[in-house]
Amino acid sequence: VILPAYSAMQKTVSKAIIKERARLSALGRQHITRDVERAHRALFSREDRFYVLTLLKKAPKDFKHKQISQEIAKQKILKPLYDFAKDFLPRLEISNDNIVYFGSLVNFYSIFRLRQLQRGITNVYLLCFIYHRYHRINDNLINAFIYYVRKYETTAKLAAKSGVYELKIEGNQNLDHTGKVLDLFVDDGISDDIPFGEIRRQAFGILAKDKFPVVKAFISKSGFDQTELEWQALDELALTFKKNLRPILLCLNFGNTSKKDALMDAVDFLKSNLKDKRSLSGVTPKTFPMAFIRRKLRRYITEEKKVRFHGVPRKIRTIRPDRYEFLV
Repeated sequence: VILPAYSAMQKTVSKAIIKERARLSALGRQHITRDVERAHRALFSREDRFYVLTLLKKAPKDFKHKQISQEIAKQKILKPLYDFAKDFLPRLEISNDNIVYFGSLVNFYSIFRLRQLQRGITNVYLLCFIYHRYHRINDNLINAFIYYVRKYETTAKLAAKSGVYELKIEGNQNLDHTGKVLDLFVDDGISDDIPFGEIRRQAFGILAKDKFPVVKAFISKSGFDQTELEWQALDELALTFKKNLRPILLCLNFGNTSKKDALMDAVDFLKSNLKDKRSLSGVTPKTFPMAFIRRKLRRYITEEKKVRFHGVPRKIRTIRPDRYEFLV
């Protein structure tokens, strides 16, 4: 077997590359619309001293609010072009690895170099870049969403553990007072004719009324409700988690292979209200999808309130909107 000369191999490969670039360029000119070309030209415009395309290339440094807001802004810019790329790239009949490679050339070339290339091939490279970059942005947003949810869950759990520890100390400190309260019921010096209200007054003089639930939980088998303390900690974090999680939730599309999914119903319900800028506190409780919430959790997500209906006092069960939102 006689191997061809190195120069002959170079010429063969070079011809193949030139031919493939010509093919891709021709497909670009044939299928890429004027709107897409106009959008591509906008990527070469300057914004705050930087080219838009240069800003799109930058990956977020961390998951801070400013960085994630910038990723969301990039996603909005790329969304129309990504939708076009999904339909266009299969026409090129190239592998996913080639799409990644052509997209990487946009990262490698300078803005000046990209402008020097043939318009058709530049458009192809840009669409490959956009297709890959859009996926990376979505991955960044999903990772940020997971990061924040875990962060708030961990913060709430630590706060709850600390709260239980403090309550146990408080309960232990009040045990002596509890013994004195119990003595009131076995003290023969207290007449049976004394009204129970007087006994209560004496008991609250020994142990403050608001301390009774703490002591009761301390000496009971059930102990302190750590789950409730976690939700109370999340109540305090509500403004923070809304600020960081809502924008990400609204820009991501969640889905499931199952046609009926109770959680997806809740996600759609939440996103619909947020998009319409409706406060969940003003939404009728009956309209909240609840099927995805386990029975044991429902008592933390709902609460009973006393209201007057036509002058008659009634008890109704309402939704705690901040807790519902975080649970979803």
